[in-house]
Amino acid sequence: MRRFPSLVLTALWFSSSASVWSRDAVEFRGDGVVVLRSAAAEVTDDRFSAAFQATRWGRYELILDFAPGTRLEETKVVCTVDEADPVEGSIRLAGEEAPDTAVGKIYIAKAGRCELAIDVPGGARRIVAARLAPAVEGEIPAQTGDQLVLLAKDCLVRGVTLRYEPAPKKNCVGFWSNPGDAVEWQFDLITPGTYALVLYQGCGKGHGGSTAAVEIAGEKRVFTVEDTGHFQNFVPRRLGTATFQTAGRHRLRVSAVEKKSVAVMDVQKIVLEKVADAVPR
Repeated sequence: MRRFPSLVLTALWFSSSASVWSRDAVEFRGDGVVVLRSAAAEVTDDRFSAAFQATRWGRYELILDFAPGTRLEETKVVCTVDEADPVEGSIRLAGEEAPDTAVGKIYIAKAGRCELAIDVPGGARRIVAARLAPAVEGEIPAQTGDQLVLLAKDCLVRGVTLRYEPAPKKNCVGFWSNPGDAVEWQFDLITPGTYALVLYQGCGKGHGGSTAAVEIAGEKRVFTVEDTGHFQNFVPRRLGTATFQTAGRHRLRVSAVEKKSVAVMDVQKIVLEKVADAVPR
């Protein structure tokens, strides 16, 4: 996959009364990927635009799938979002069998009807599909001292309704109404060792009892969600320890095992607290 400078693409909102596109040409995958095939798009020589019903707000990476054998010399791509100044980049395709190009990050501001417009002068008709893949909402956290904090704003959502809620009174991962959704964090560990795992969760009155799992360092921790009186009343849950033998990039995943009520829970943050050095193998 080729990667080019980050571009911001048009994300314009329209009333739900306008229905133009065939549902068969738009695919919503369980991992949160949205596929907009050319059959769902209005295409000219220079522009590929498609409308769809976004199931959640959040950050996505735009990936363009071109027809096999597509050749494009250095081609300028001009993208805009709302009334912001245009952002320019360039792509080049050398005729690969099935080229796909990661163009850059876009942000969908709310759930509902959305139109995505992509300007590729002279190359838009060669686009087979535009894929929106969930992207890291903020930054990849790095360890400082003996503690590493994974904030909701730095998560990567894998799902359909689950999302990062940036409102100051929330600032959490919420809307966990689909039990098939999950959330991940990638993080950079500086010091190998054993770390206590503390997850800050909230759950509305009468809605506790779901079970969830945390996967980290090759192990899974299953726990029961506590009723905290409100989804944004966050309490620390100590879920044991995780041992890392190596420094570098690691991953933590939280998924639902069973949903008991309207939503699984909200998650504010996860804290890794070092409790012991790594034991040499």
